[in-house]
Amino acid sequence: MKFSEKRKTLILLEGEVNFELCYFYYDKNVIFISNNAYVASCLKNGIIFAYGQGETTIEVMLDQNIIDLISIVVLPSGYIRYPLYVNRWNGVPRDRIPFDLVKKKIGTKYYSYVSDVYVCKYVADAYEMMARTAEKKDGIFLKARHGYRSFIEQENIIKEAAKNKPIEEVLKKAAPPGFSEHHTGLAMDVSGMIDENGIHVTENKDAFAWLADNCHKFGFMIKNLKGKEHITGTIYEPWHIRYIGDKRIASILHENYLTLDEYLEMESNKYKKTKGNFYYK
Repeated sequence: MKFSEKRKTLILLEGEVNFELCYFYYDKNVIFISNNAYVASCLKNGIIFAYGQGETTIEVMLDQNIIDLISIVVLPSGYIRYPLYVNRWNGVPRDRIPFDLVKKKIGTKYYSYVSDVYVCKYVADAYEMMARTAEKKDGIFLKARHGYRSFIEQENIIKEAAKNKPIEEVLKKAAPPGFSEHHTGLAMDVSGMIDENGIHVTENKDAFAWLADNCHKFGFMIKNLKGKEHITGTIYEPWHIRYIGDKRIASILHENYLTLDEYLEMESNKYKKTKGNFYYK
């Protein structure tokens, strides 16, 4: 490796993609886990994407044991960021709460009748524009049931579910605390609308079909696709949408039926023939 074997530290710039772990652990049966995707995330093959300024660590796991710990320092740069990559192998800090969360009270149009929903403001704005379009153009009524979720809430969901099912089964559906996109305020669970009397105004299957066909137009993606469970590590979730923001990227994902994992690897593959690292532009 190019970094010091004693300190095992990589110094990167925002927007940089690094292949050193990928090359060093090539053809080895290890798992990489980033502890702060806001700083840097890591694909299953070890390719590191530097997201934002700060420090984090990447654990190299073999048979559930840490065999290596890599420190990552990301310095500021003027390069554009790629989409935040949070999944079962890329987590976020427990004390990191999105600064721009907004509260959508129970009964707010297009939101839950059961509980308040918190989500980042710009995500809420995009979602509401999408929901209005679905209603006015196609007669589809959407309702966001969940948005931001804290560590404690995620822990409680898993504990409750584990009372009736083995924990291994529970974790196929619910991400471990710290590794859920709901922590970021960028993800929402959306269904067809149910009115105050419990009657479906829009059936879930109709809402999910509309989202699959249209959410990319508003900067969203269906995060966990059918047939891609071996890539995402999560069951197919037609209700779970994730705000990407960049409509160009969202359209690429939609048109090619790609997961975010596949998209990032596709981007990195463009530069595999070049020496060293590259910057995302």
